[in-house]
Amino acid sequence: MAAVLEVLESVPGTSETVEVDRLMSTSVELARVWRRVLQDAGFDYFLTSDGGTYFKLLN
Repeated sequence: MAAVLEVLESVPGTSETVEVDRLMSTSVELARVWRRVLQDAGFDYFLTSDGGTYFKLLN
C-alpha cells in the first residue's frame, strides 16, 4: 500500500484545481501500481483483442 500512497500523496486537496493532464498521469500511474499489487498477490487482468477482459490466476 505504500506504493499507492506514494502516487496519491502528490495529488492536492479538494481546495485546489488540478489540470486534466496531471489527473490523467496520476490515474495511469495508480493503475500500474494496482496491477503490480495484484500481480504480487498472484492475479493479473488482461484486455483481449475483441475489447473484452479476463482475470487470471498466476502460477
